[in-house]
Amino acid sequence: MVTYAARWSETTDPLSAFAPRTPADGVPGPLVALLGRTRAAVLEFVARHPGCTTGELADGLHVGPSGASQHATILRAAGLITTLRQRNTALHTPTAAALALLNSAS
Repeated sequence: MVTYAARWSETTDPLSAFAPRTPADGVPGPLVALLGRTRAAVLEFVARHPGCTTGELADGLHVGPSGASQHATILRAAGLITTLRQRNTALHTPTAAALALLNSAS
């Protein structure tokens, strides 16, 4: 039986060739792998613009309002953003968990 010491690095990881790289929009690759490109961009946008509305989110990412709302709903359910409703406006803010995730992915 042959055994090898357990060592890991990105260069020796057989799956590193399949890991997404940082896309042009600046969202870290590991975050894209975890959340998907659009949802990672939504989380990044909310972190950079805390208190943004769903409309601002949609405009900033060039997605439709319903798509922005759906992504925000999923991120809220995952505990990555909180949403404060004021009349007919939803204001999105990242949670501490989201900020930690963003900081660890960069």
